[in-house]
Order: sequence, then C-alpha cells, then structure tokens
Amino acid sequence: MDNLPVEQFSALRDWFAVENLTYEKALERLAEEFGVETSAGALVKFYQRHVVGFRTRKARDFAEEVGQTFRESDNNFDEATIKLIEQRAFEQAAANDADIDDLVSLAKILGDTRKLQLQRDKLEIEKRRVTLLEKKAALADEAETVAKDENLTPEERERRYKEIFGIG
Repeated sequence: MDNLPVEQFSALRDWFAVENLTYEKALERLAEEFGVETSAGALVKFYQRHVVGFRTRKARDFAEEVGQTFRESDNNFDEATIKLIEQRAFEQAAANDADIDDLVSLAKILGDTRKLQLQRDKLEIEKRRVTLLEKKAALADEAETVAKDENLTPEERERRYKEIFGIG
C-alpha cells in the first residue's frame, strides 16, 4: 500500500480520514476504482502508518482554525474559553463518528452564555447608575429645601450645604 501512486495513496488516506470508510468498503473501492487487490491486514498497517497521524494533524489544524475564528469574532471570548472550544473541536474532528453539529451547538451555547453575561453586566451598571442618580436627586432636593429656608442665616445655610454634600 505504501507504493501506491500519489493520487491513489491520497485517495485511500482521505477515504479513511475524511469519509470514515470501513476496511471492507475500502477494499471494494480500491478494487473498483484503481484495480488494486489487497488484504484487510495491509489496510490496517496503512491506516496505522498514514491515517492516524494525518487525522491528528487535520484535527489539530481544524481546532486551531476554529480557535482563530473565535479570537477574531466580536464575542470577546477569553483565552481559556477559546482553548476549551479548540479542545472540543479537536475531539470532534478526531473522532471516528465526528458530528460537527455538536461543535456548532457548543459554540452557540458559549456565545449565548457570553452574551447573557454581557447583558447582566450592563444591567448591573445601569442599576448602579440609577442608584447614583437617586442619591444625587435626594441631595438636590435637600439642598433646595435649605436654599428655600428663609429662617437660616448664611452661615447656617453654608454649614447645612457642607453636611448635605459631605464637605469638611
């Protein structure tokens, strides 16, 4: 199997690595498409020598590509999250029964989680803003009361303003 022409070698490797062809189907296809007769044992050796490493490299490359996509996205994922996504992408790509929909679902869940966290953060900021505005309004109301109190001397008014605004 190691002496196959380059195009047949690549095709056989892709049948195993990309199409997840069984040994039995690969034997049939080799005979039909290339007129090559071989044994299941020869295919097992070919798989071990050429497909395992190839699949691992392809899975690693795919995982890195997925990670880069997330790094360049507008979702602002932290590096730990991207590494988790890359690991899951690698596992999915390397699995014999890889289901890419699983990775897409994971990415969507992570993206939705991040968006929810950002919404929570914005809500918290908005709550703090409202609290500060309420405090300012209360201080303004109290200062207005002092300003309208005609019974206070200028010194008493100044002392009250300092108390209200926490000065000195």
